[in-house]
Amino acid sequence: MANEQTVWVAGCDLILDRFCLYADLEEDKDAYAFMARWATAEIGRNLRPGVSIPDNEERLVNLGAAMCYYRYALTRHTGRMQVGQVSVDGGVNMEVARQLLDECTGECAGLLRDSGFLFKQVGI
Repeated sequence: MANEQTVWVAGCDLILDRFCLYADLEEDKDAYAFMARWATAEIGRNLRPGVSIPDNEERLVNLGAAMCYYRYALTRHTGRMQVGQVSVDGGVNMEVARQLLDECTGECAGLLRDSGFLFKQVGI
């Protein structure tokens, strides 16, 4: 019998859908499936023994989507550009992405091994 931590297949699609909601992506959803697979695998590898995925799925999906959104933000953030008196913030707001990830990580703290995996992998 397979361990439920290694078989959270449905989590990938749920994470992808939630990430697309966070990132306001309606098109090219499949182009980001690799990030959802990465987040699903990271979460699965770092769940504490005995954690029930069905009982905690909503929190785990939020965490996976936040992990994806933070990575997405890292590639889309261009900072602030100012020309004369006009300034424009470009790309995704990194502060919002970081705050979302921090909140979701906090909600899942008791579910994950204390390995620092999110901080090492995502780069907070």
